[in-house]
Amino acid sequence: MFAITRTLLQLRDAALSNSDKDSDDMVSTGQVNAWLNEGLRSLWMRLVPIARDELLKTQNFTISAPGNTHTPSALFDFFAVRGIGVNYGSGKYTRLRPYRFGRRGSVGRLTYRVSGMDSVGALIEIQPAELASVWPLQLLYVKNPSVKVNGGPTISHILVNNDDTIALPFSGDVYVQEYAAARARVRAEEDPTPHLAMLKMAWEEVRGALAAGSQGSAAYPDDWCDDDNDGGDWA
Repeated sequence: MFAITRTLLQLRDAALSNSDKDSDDMVSTGQVNAWLNEGLRSLWMRLVPIARDELLKTQNFTISAPGNTHTPSALFDFFAVRGIGVNYGSGKYTRLRPYRFGRRGSVGRLTYRVSGMDSVGALIEIQPAELASVWPLQLLYVKNPSVKVNGGPTISHILVNNDDTIALPFSGDVYVQEYAAARARVRAEEDPTPHLAMLKMAWEEVRGALAAGSQGSAAYPDDWCDDDNDGGDWA
């Protein structure tokens, strides 16, 4: 899925060149960096609904009694919760259904609910509380962009240093560059329309490449089928 690798410096140089602002002191390096990260976030917001299975990761966790909550704030690449599973002793994780008021008090049937949707604010609550610490749990989450800091370890989702490296889908680099170029044009009180048209074209290429390469929901392993808990299969 991620076929193109770019550094922050490469993306910034392209954005400035495309907008004819590579020698314009009206636009600062810091501004362009911020716009590139905005463009990356915009691309991700559009990618997630159509490629959330391809962006899937897992984290196994347990909850200590008497608590019934878990926060994934330590996950630098956490974007949003995809689902929660429980291992009832079979060695396989089966799906938990979201908590619903009408099902409160169900004996022996775990449910979950999520407050907040980012790594700072997300809080996962398991109900009923007295059973939350009994079985191992697994978080399925949609990941953020993965940035190699200075070309080294992947420990961030924000481009900061010139050598920070990001892997993007086909034409994803053009999308991010044209987003920043359009912002530079607006900053200079110029027409951003050509860049917005290129951004739209780049997005269609991203979406087309994903559709051509999609082979179904291979990211969901067989052990996520809810064979014995009557919760349904992952969808």
